[in-house]
Amino acid sequence: MAMNCLGLALEWEKCSELRDRIREEKRVLIYPTEDLYCKPNRVNAITNDLVLVPLLNRLGQTSGYRLPHIEDLQEETTTLFQKCGLSMSQKAPYKLAVELKKLAGFVKRRASRKEVTKEKG
Repeated sequence: MAMNCLGLALEWEKCSELRDRIREEKRVLIYPTEDLYCKPNRVNAITNDLVLVPLLNRLGQTSGYRLPHIEDLQEETTTLFQKCGLSMSQKAPYKLAVELKKLAGFVKRRASRKEVTKEKG
């Protein structure tokens, strides 16, 4: 059974540091401006820890560490966009959901293989 996403948007919205960052930067994930999307790598995972930690906490409590379904994650990202007053195109919540799932998958792989990433940011 996949991870339960219900209520993630509320957890993200409760974090004042994340809320302030979203309002200032006008985006949820922070990554280099030359990239079209948030690539799943060590630097981006660390930079976006405010968003990832609640997601990873839930993942750790899920049997088999099954990643969430995109549709469920997209519902939560849509709610977050609405609560923080971000203007959203139709694709923005979906894109964020995919990026979050890829980042969580990256961390999950590293943790399960007990790998140390040596790439430079």
